[in-house]
Amino acid sequence: MIEGDPLLINRYDVIELNPDKHPGPRLAAAHRLAEWLASAAGQKAIGDYRVDGEQLFHPSAAQPR
Repeated sequence: MIEGDPLLINRYDVIELNPDKHPGPRLAAAHRLAEWLASAAGQKAIGDYRVDGEQLFHPSAAQPR
């Protein structure tokens, strides 16, 4: 009855830290992950993820790179 209601959208976002304020050895790896998540391959992987045949996530990057 409520499935698909736009009020139920639960977005996940990736926000990278400012390296000047938060330096650390893992920033390069985090940046690569953020780039991949927004890429066409990452968006496809997100859309293809299923549990018991049900798609759990819907890719939403405005313009995958």
